[in-house]
Amino acid sequence: MTPQRFTFPYGAAVRFSCDEGFVLHGDAESRCLASGAWHPPLPTCQPVQCLQPSGDKDLLIHSSKSRFRVNETLRFSCKHNGYQSLYSESTCSAKGTWIPPPTCKRCDACKKIPQIRKTFQCGVPLPELKTLLEVQKLYLEIQKLEKELNPTACG
Repeated sequence: MTPQRFTFPYGAAVRFSCDEGFVLHGDAESRCLASGAWHPPLPTCQPVQCLQPSGDKDLLIHSSKSRFRVNETLRFSCKHNGYQSLYSESTCSAKGTWIPPPTCKRCDACKKIPQIRKTFQCGVPLPELKTLLEVQKLYLEIQKLEKELNPTACG
């Protein structure tokens, strides 16, 4: 409250603000009336809350809560195969936003594998072709194991 006093004369105006982590509900300025009442009514400071994220159909929230207090943690993962969460946790900030934002990103392991078309070029002997396909299969299995061991990594 500005100015900070305990009594106010008729007509005095007072401005209100809230500490970080709280949001002002009501008007930021009020005036003392001749009756001793304030107009508009005095505001209150309510704790900032983050709403449960919505809109990302692949995001799986591990909580039944719809609102979270500042510094509370949200745990999440991604619903569909082929997706990995960039983070498995987000924290509610004093501004009412999630840090880092909970998101799912498509991971495409095939980008790291040489194009399969190149494998089937004319003239590749069958034993060599089998070896190339086995190498690609092993690479995919390694990628799968890496994702299981480190679910927050995008491979």
